[in-house]
Amino acid sequence: SSWGSSRTYWWQSSGSSTACTPALQSPADGSIVDVGSTVSWSSCSAAVKYQLKISDAANSSSSYTHTTSSSANSITIPSGIPIVQAGKQYTVKVRSCFNSGCSSISSWGSSRTYWWKTNMITSVPPSPTGGVCAAPLLSVTNQACTSNNQASVTWKFTKVDSANEYRFQRDNNDSFSSPEKDIKLNATTNTIADSFQGDQWWRGRVRVRSAGQCTAPSAWSNIMAVGPCGTATLTPTKTPSPSPTGGSCKPNSQSCTASNQCCSGFCNSNGVCRTPANTVTPSPTGGATQPPGNCPAGDKGNLDCNIDGCIDTADYELFRQVFGSDVGSINVPSGQHTPDLVQDSANMIDTADYEILRSNFGSCLP
Repeated sequence: SSWGSSRTYWWQSSGSSTACTPALQSPADGSIVDVGSTVSWSSCSAAVKYQLKISDAANSSSSYTHTTSSSANSITIPSGIPIVQAGKQYTVKVRSCFNSGCSSISSWGSSRTYWWKTNMITSVPPSPTGGVCAAPLLSVTNQACTSNNQASVTWKFTKVDSANEYRFQRDNNDSFSSPEKDIKLNATTNTIADSFQGDQWWRGRVRVRSAGQCTAPSAWSNIMAVGPCGTATLTPTKTPSPSPTGGSCKPNSQSCTASNQCCSGFCNSNGVCRTPANTVTPSPTGGATQPPGNCPAGDKGNLDCNIDGCIDTADYELFRQVFGSDVGSINVPSGQHTPDLVQDSANMIDTADYEILRSNFGSCLP
């Protein structure tokens, strides 16, 4: 008789489930990674794509699997991974897919453990009703420079509860005396696509302009400095850089850039002049403070050790200035409590610490 109709099958020989198992190559085990970091592994000639599995190191049931779109043996970590949080450990492993639907796969390769690091708090504490609105937090993404020395970036800031309108400014002068860009943004917008001449330093800042449940305007956000094309990264470096000697030095709390501005101490990771960590500075004015021994609510977020024990916007501002920093790089003034509210192996001021302050924000504790 004639041949009947045919069917197509994938053939898997004995042991092929472990054949071509990819092995992670970089970053090294224990590295700090973030959105934009590159992860690479050994390639398999038979693979048409790969799958990466990212799991919470403390809870393996919390995991996320990402399938690549090609047979390339590396990937730039994308944004939007739902399980990741700054300051936590995650295990990563890879396997090969031998067809487009990944129904034929290799075994998972051996895993590596990475620390997840981001430069932003995803939200800010709610502003107390009737009080001054909390200041947003500003960051910079999507740097690009063209051949004609034009720079483009996306400014992004955290939204503040009950805010109706924001005001954003960009200037090449750190005093913002005559901003080159000064715009209003509605409550649904927290990103600004921007372009400008890339041959100089630019700075951006944002504040709440009007709000329903808190008093506006708020304080200005942290200042983000964008460096000249080809000479600096968009966001300040994680490790404070010593400022050059000579010239007109700026006092603490003034904005700076390590490449062109002399500070009384050093230009820290938020682009602000700070006193070196081994120098004791006076406690800030504006409220009675107590030495750490008389700061019973300090570990709850009362960082300024105010006598009333209230966790308020003053404490939030102290925390905001050092978020994302290594504990060893920050200076805690005499009479204040360390923002390292959760002492863990991350040794960073991260979301674990922020969660303590956020959960107690607006409270007055004994």
